[in-house]
Amino acid sequence: MNGMELCRAAAYDLRDMGDAPHYQYPLVEKLHYLKRGLRFIAQDLAALRSALVMAQTTLSYASGVNSAALPTDYMNHWAVMISGQEASTGPLDLLAKEDRFRTGSTPQGYWIQGSSLYLAPTPTTATDIVLEYAAWPSLLAEDEAQTEAQAETQLATDLPWRGHFDEALRQFVTISCANRNEYDTKTEQGLYQMLKQTAEDAASADDLMALDRQGPGGLWTGEDQ
Repeated sequence: MNGMELCRAAAYDLRDMGDAPHYQYPLVEKLHYLKRGLRFIAQDLAALRSALVMAQTTLSYASGVNSAALPTDYMNHWAVMISGQEASTGPLDLLAKEDRFRTGSTPQGYWIQGSSLYLAPTPTTATDIVLEYAAWPSLLAEDEAQTEAQAETQLATDLPWRGHFDEALRQFVTISCANRNEYDTKTEQGLYQMLKQTAEDAASADDLMALDRQGPGGLWTGEDQ
């Protein structure tokens, strides 16, 4: 399902199909609620360390340079490793302020400031860093739509997470629209609880699939299958 299909379904639920489609609840408003729901789900999945939001990229550091820009979809990080040394040295340490001036030739730790990831000690040779992180859905990188045409363009993209949350998001958008006429905090809290439960169910399914890959009966074999 893409965003427009979700909004059409919400419009049908709301009987919002008058002389012009979406005339009571414009696409701009529906898109706003959709992004709000996506943001909440993404944060919950990240807290649960779900594979649904996991991403990986390589950051390249030139000799004598200790900072590199984080990906634009970066939400938070799970592991920072020297490329090619993942198995031998494992993740680097997150450094406290007093440890950020270490000397040496090979990075031993990192810290994040602003939109950059810093290494210490500063590498003396070109170094690639593997960053495992939680990523925001691409739709959240778009600016807030100001017109119906802008909203329609953004909604033309498929929803993330392979359909796990399409129905929950449809309900979230539909009821958020209906609730704006007579705002009820209990209704809003119920909507967020629904999204939270759906995210936890999806993350649990991810865990079960991971166990299935780890050996007969879900037993850890010590290596990926």
